[in-house]
Amino acid sequence: MDYIINELHINAKAEKEYVSALAPVVIFAYNRKIHLEQTLNSLSNNLYAKNTDVYVFSDGAGEKQNQEIQEVRTFLHSYDPSVFKNLYIIERSENWGLGKNIINGVTDIVKKYKKVIVLEDDVITSRYYLQYMNDALILYRNHERVMEIAGFIPRFVDFHSENNAFFLKWPISWGWGTWERSWDRFERNPEKLINTVSKEDIYTININGIEKEQWNQVLRNYNGEIYTWGIFWSVSIIRNNGVVLYSGKNMCKNIGFDGSGVNSGSINIDDFPNNDIVNTPVIGFPSVIEIDAQDEMNYIKSIKKRNLTRKMVFYKSIPKRLIRKIIGRS
Repeated sequence: MDYIINELHINAKAEKEYVSALAPVVIFAYNRKIHLEQTLNSLSNNLYAKNTDVYVFSDGAGEKQNQEIQEVRTFLHSYDPSVFKNLYIIERSENWGLGKNIINGVTDIVKKYKKVIVLEDDVITSRYYLQYMNDALILYRNHERVMEIAGFIPRFVDFHSENNAFFLKWPISWGWGTWERSWDRFERNPEKLINTVSKEDIYTININGIEKEQWNQVLRNYNGEIYTWGIFWSVSIIRNNGVVLYSGKNMCKNIGFDGSGVNSGSINIDDFPNNDIVNTPVIGFPSVIEIDAQDEMNYIKSIKKRNLTRKMVFYKSIPKRLIRKIIGRS
């Protein structure tokens, strides 16, 4: 595959134009001050942080969360805003929940800037995260089929294009970016989706049949059990024949799997090897909008290996006496 020669930083004039076109960053926070601090600190260490507008959407208090919410907001108002171009704090008066908060926040900001970079309060970034995201948002701004820029990829196997960026059909919500033209295709309508989806779509939504929980999320949203956004964004990309650009090397990392999050469990991140962020820039960007079959195959292998690792972690957490009871041994 041929790669674009990135001339966005070729000289002082190009660099000035680049800085003037930087995308804003939106961060969605709730009740985890310690995680949010790490997210902001890593972002502030990025190249171009001082040239970037940052919006933090602070969700309101749920049950028994008032103290933690206040700690988050006190921290935000004490944070040095000069490390960014501007630091805007939007405080929700009620508890919106992550899904509604993201849908509303992304919609508001992408309408204003026509593009956006999205983080949650438990994602830390490489020093080159903003450069990678902005490079890609500029390079592919007129390519309608490219609908998301992803900063993380589960690396349980080596990827064919790991030294360069490459395309896949499935998005990820751990540090991503998009344009207004793509977000306009987002629709969270579980009833409409269920009535119009094909078996082929469901197979693809389930990552070629290996992640049935993906479609189950749609059903659970329809039944009112949960209110999420990510699965509907995935569906929007798949049904519009969109693709997602992946960095090949991780530009960000989730640090929230410690039991502190509302929507994530407790996992020992050491059980997921090779997922550390890389503090070197992404240089190669594909010039043709197509999915490399080897990269797709490796992605499927990576998801399968991740699921196997999760099962092993789960079984290790079960007391041996309980296992003996389950299999009928004394």
